[in-house]
Amino acid sequence: YGVGGVDDERLRDAVALVAKAYDLPTLPSPSQVFDSRFLPPVDERMLLPEAE
Repeated sequence: YGVGGVDDERLRDAVALVAKAYDLPTLPSPSQVFDSRFLPPVDERMLLPEAE
């Protein structure tokens, strides 16, 4: 995912954990918490070359 990117499933899990810990009345959707539109393209965010 490169620097700044997130895995959608992991983000959903993290949001659910925080919502439970803070006893939130509703579960926020991942899109309410993170927006990747402002990130540069993935190839520009990769710090290490892909393994061969």
